[in-house]
Amino acid sequence: MKIKVITSYKPGTWNNYAKRAVTSVLEHWPTDVDVYIYHEAQPQDIFEQPRIKWVDLHEVQPELVKFKQRHKDDPVANGLNVSYIWNAVRFANKVFCVTHAIKTSDGYDYVIWLDADTYTFRSMPIEFLENLLPRDTMLTYLGRLNPDQPDRGKDPECGFVGYNLNHPEIHSYNNDWEKMYISDDVFKLTSGWTDCSTLWHLSKIYQKEEDVKVN
Repeated sequence: MKIKVITSYKPGTWNNYAKRAVTSVLEHWPTDVDVYIYHEAQPQDIFEQPRIKWVDLHEVQPELVKFKQRHKDDPVANGLNVSYIWNAVRFANKVFCVTHAIKTSDGYDYVIWLDADTYTFRSMPIEFLENLLPRDTMLTYLGRLNPDQPDRGKDPECGFVGYNLNHPEIHSYNNDWEKMYISDDVFKLTSGWTDCSTLWHLSKIYQKEEDVKVN
């Protein structure tokens, strides 16, 4: 299984936590796992390493820049005085990192998103990853479904998400995810506007309408 790990980080936080996260992946994940770091015009952080590729997110995703420009002065779209779950502008960065990676990862079997404050503290053998990432499911994530709750649980925790690039619906899903932001349909959601909210919303549609399996 060929795996690409991707991550991104808030400007000015590379030395605070992101560097530690990336270094831990290089140390503990299989040596043929590549790491792609999405950044926002932060050349001061870039260093050479054979397994690391740096990607300027604003350069490769102009639609993200347009989305952020459209809503930069809208306090509602930025979740001001409400809650971070309504900060669509902030969390759009993560979505557009993932959608770019899915579109540009020919030759890989899985793209794994890993939050930049995630520390890998022991060996991750390929056998463990293969068991974690089924070949017949489109997504792997940390679910928080709870049938005992009135809303049946919260959005998933998306600090670790696997995207199966060999699944027949992954590119359709990917395009629909981007369109939610390009068309501003993200603001029609009533559960929240984080990447977790939009991933869960869209994955439930695909599970119902396309019989997609998730892990």
